[in-house]
Amino acid sequence: MNEDGSGRVFQDLFDHAPCGYLVTSPDGTLERVNKTFTYWTGRSADELIGRPFSTLLAPGDVLYYETRYTALLHLHGEVREVGFTMRRSDGADLPTLVHAVVQQDEHGEPRAVRIVVLDATGRESQARDLLAARRDAEAAMTRLRVLEQASSSFATTTRPDELGEVLVRSAKSAFIAASAMLLLPSDDGRLRAVGEIGEDLATLLADGLESVAHNASSGLLEVADLEQAARISPDLYKALRRAHFEAFSMVPVRDDPRPPGVLVSLFERPRRLDHDARIVQTALAQQAGQVLARLRFQQELERRALFDQLTGLANRGVFQDRLDRVLHSSQSLSVAVVFIDLDGFKTVNDELGHRVGDRVLTEVGARLRSAVRDRDLVSRYGGDEFVVLLEDTDEHDALAIAERLRGVIAAPFELVPERYSISASVGVAMTHSPEPLSAGLAAVIRMADDAMYTAKRAGGDRVSVSRV
Repeated sequence: MNEDGSGRVFQDLFDHAPCGYLVTSPDGTLERVNKTFTYWTGRSADELIGRPFSTLLAPGDVLYYETRYTALLHLHGEVREVGFTMRRSDGADLPTLVHAVVQQDEHGEPRAVRIVVLDATGRESQARDLLAARRDAEAAMTRLRVLEQASSSFATTTRPDELGEVLVRSAKSAFIAASAMLLLPSDDGRLRAVGEIGEDLATLLADGLESVAHNASSGLLEVADLEQAARISPDLYKALRRAHFEAFSMVPVRDDPRPPGVLVSLFERPRRLDHDARIVQTALAQQAGQVLARLRFQQELERRALFDQLTGLANRGVFQDRLDRVLHSSQSLSVAVVFIDLDGFKTVNDELGHRVGDRVLTEVGARLRSAVRDRDLVSRYGGDEFVVLLEDTDEHDALAIAERLRGVIAAPFELVPERYSISASVGVAMTHSPEPLSAGLAAVIRMADDAMYTAKRAGGDRVSVSRV
């Protein structure tokens, strides 16, 4: 190939290399550029030649170029893979990687600087993708740790308010929520927040959030911003604004067969949960539902251990424990035990059946509760026998209450025909002492029982008293 041909080939390689190729003076003034670089920057060779290389850089990179890059270049004679953001003629950023080598003359003095510029747009995109993937992985690990920690805490949770505390901590950590709360249905059908909440959350719940929470029973519900909240309800929008929240999410916490509760996560800025966050939120709610079911079961077991299943009254064990503590307390100076046995109940139960008999016992329990003071304890002692503990009462008041108990039982029962008669033989045992009562538990109950039998032997439907 002739010299002219070779020259054209080398010129073509220079101009159309897959990188920018520049030559600057030792002080950084551009002396030569290839066409690839002019294409990338959107500037012609005439615009570029004669201007300092630093004028092509984004403002944030100029300081590094002048203080660090030039010092390394002249110290080592080259620099490799220095990242610079250059500015195109239209103002757009051009991420680049720069390789520079100092060319020396025959005396070893810098004569020129040859620079190769690589387009790092793809590399920057990959870096952003890697960074995003890393952040996603870290978020996923955080959420996994939240689930693990929540599961560990759930195992030791013994009360609904403890469960609420675990869920609030978990929601704040997993979803970067500003606040959270667990809403559970109360007996009147309303949703109430478990545990203590601030005045702002209580107002938000009352002014709009509760009505929306009822709609979350079918699945995850998200309100991503105030505009969406306004479309749902003007009251909800106003309540969120007052409480300084802009978005929230809700997921049902199911404790079948009861109506579901709701886990609420609140955010101070517009927010929409991603797919993984929704999965974690649903998983938290499912675990919480299982914990609630366990707590309900435990509460039912405890209730059955303490209360009569038919009447709902305290059982014999609860009564005896309470009486024993009262007898040994210096705070109670006068105590009455009222022992009640139903007259005529056996005939009703035998002839009308156990279903009617059970209804009568349930009604008797309700009547007895309605006829005593709030602080008095009513208990089903066994069969058709009931006992009532009256603390801090004198004999006059105790007998008045005993007569009232006898009277409410003597009233007709709806399911019992008039030819059947149900009444009560009532025995009252009174104790008096300036010190902790010396009479034993068994002795007091026996005295009340003896007084009841005295009333029964006298024909029933009357009150008899015994004094310890």
